[in-house]
Amino acid sequence: MSAATQPGQVREVVMIGSGPVGYTAALCTARAQLNPLLFGRSIFVGGSLTTTIEVENSPASPTVSTAPS
Repeated sequence: MSAATQPGQVREVVMIGSGPVGYTAALCTARAQLNPLLFGRSIFVGGSLTTTIEVENSPASPTVSTAPS
């Protein structure tokens, strides 16, 4: 069983939605050691972040990231 599925485990923060905002919230709360849990609605988590060609203002990268051609 993974840490996310252990019964009785307490989480300080739970995010519902695995798009860019959900990932950013999970990243920020994890950095603050708040033990976040992120729920997505499908097996393809990431929302529009997984289908876009260009990403700006991502917490993971200070520059504009583009998809490979």
